[in-house]
Amino acid sequence: MIEFSCESIFTNDFCQEYKALLRAKIKPFKLSVSSEKVDFTEDALSYLLINPFDIALRGQQDSFFEKYYNVMQFLLHSKAYYDFLKDIWVSEDLPSNIYREKLREERRRVIEQYIQPYLPQLSMMSTDDACRTAVNYKKMYDDVDSYRKSLSAAISKHISYKKIDDQIRSFVIRNINVRICPYCNRNYCDFYHFEKKQKNVAALDHFYPQKKFPLYAVSLHNFVPSCYYCNSMIKKDRLYPLKSVYVTDSIEKTYFKIVPTSLAGLLGEKDDFLVCTSKASMQDRLKGYVFRHESIYENHKQEIKLWLKRKTLHNDGYRSHLSTILKKNISDDELKMMLFDTAGNTDDFKTKPLSRAKKDILDL
Repeated sequence: MIEFSCESIFTNDFCQEYKALLRAKIKPFKLSVSSEKVDFTEDALSYLLINPFDIALRGQQDSFFEKYYNVMQFLLHSKAYYDFLKDIWVSEDLPSNIYREKLREERRRVIEQYIQPYLPQLSMMSTDDACRTAVNYKKMYDDVDSYRKSLSAAISKHISYKKIDDQIRSFVIRNINVRICPYCNRNYCDFYHFEKKQKNVAALDHFYPQKKFPLYAVSLHNFVPSCYYCNSMIKKDRLYPLKSVYVTDSIEKTYFKIVPTSLAGLLGEKDDFLVCTSKASMQDRLKGYVFRHESIYENHKQEIKLWLKRKTLHNDGYRSHLSTILKKNISDDELKMMLFDTAGNTDDFKTKPLSRAKKDILDL
């Protein structure tokens, strides 16, 4: 999964124009559901339309928005992700008492981090009781999910993806302007013009599923142009606590690597290598699991073989030789472009298929 800085995607002009388009469709309203009474003012709607995931901006709004976000995080961490963690710990062959304790610790961590202050409104079960067994934790999960469902019906009457017509959808895809799916970095998710109309190849994914969390159904930072396979066949509406593709603190790190099983595999003469993804963090493990990167990238072994062969030409001697033949000084970035069709710059991740894998595997 590729990360992009928020600044590089969401310019002020883009955000202001989007806000104006949606403010014409969504008017202030009051929400009253069970214990929740919230005034969706002009200011609150402006906040929701752009980036409701920014903790500083969220803190300036009604406490309901902080509660809603944390309830979402609890649900994201509590079912499919919980099973994902169990599979990892089972594979580590831990002693049964340590395994059970890790599960209890994880249940407590999620409750205390996200919903502890709201428990009296969400569930009759105490934290200690919910942590004791998986059955109890499931009961608390169901209680919290019932709260979500009760809000969703009321919110959807006012905030809905139906407000995004074809014109606005095209506007969003055009301005985010990511041409390669950030989930797989393989398939194009761009657009073109035909008969004076924009035709979208991209699917416009809701990073946080809009059917589950309609409060974010039209939030600009929740839209991710993606390929149809990642959007419809892999990610769908499954709930996992993945890190957003839009970040403020992007850290450069290696995600893909190959593990040769022979010298011929190392040199690209044979496909004697495994394509592996990082296991350095739980987040790396999770995105590899959700998007099946290792399995899917096995299909690119023939391309990787070619990259490895060309890597032997990535040296100062060959660059000097080309400079002499072409009678111009060839920079290292220009040589990379000739050999690999990428210089390894992060901007290439937006426009060039497989550029993430090339950068990592070839150490560009």
